[in-house]
Amino acid sequence: MLETALIFAAGFLTAAVIALMILPGINARAGRLARRRLAAQFPISIEELTAQMDYVRAEGAVEIRKLERQVEKERAALAQARAAAGSTDVARRRETLDISAELEQLKSDNAVLLTERDALEQDRDERRIAVASLETRLEGANSSLAALRRSSAPAEIARENALLRARIEAVATDIVALANAR
Repeated sequence: MLETALIFAAGFLTAAVIALMILPGINARAGRLARRRLAAQFPISIEELTAQMDYVRAEGAVEIRKLERQVEKERAALAQARAAAGSTDVARRRETLDISAELEQLKSDNAVLLTERDALEQDRDERRIAVASLETRLEGANSSLAALRRSSAPAEIARENALLRARIEAVATDIVALANAR
């Protein structure tokens, strides 16, 4: 067992010596890579530093110009939206005024038509009354004629007939005149 431990310790020490021999080469390689990386990140000369600053400024200017264009587009869109809203509002106001004027005109026309209708209804009622009175007179004349026919002599009947015909013709003339007036 001691032998195994000695062999194990000898192998471990051999591996450690080999690792110590390889380690400086690996360390040198890592150092070179780190220096190259740092050199790539930082400019070495003033020209490279100036060029890098100019590049950053140019990138900033491009971004600023993009933002300015975006702002210009947004302002133009806002101006168009305001103009459209303004013209729509003006059109709506005009339409409202036109509708209001038309409504007032219709109201006045309606009032005139209502007045005319009332006048025509009153005239109709007056004519109905006149026609009713003429019909009453006609019935009275017819009843008088019938009474005279029954009670009077033929000569008197003829005279009464003539009078009644004249009255009937007058009533008929009045009825025709009223009908034509309608």
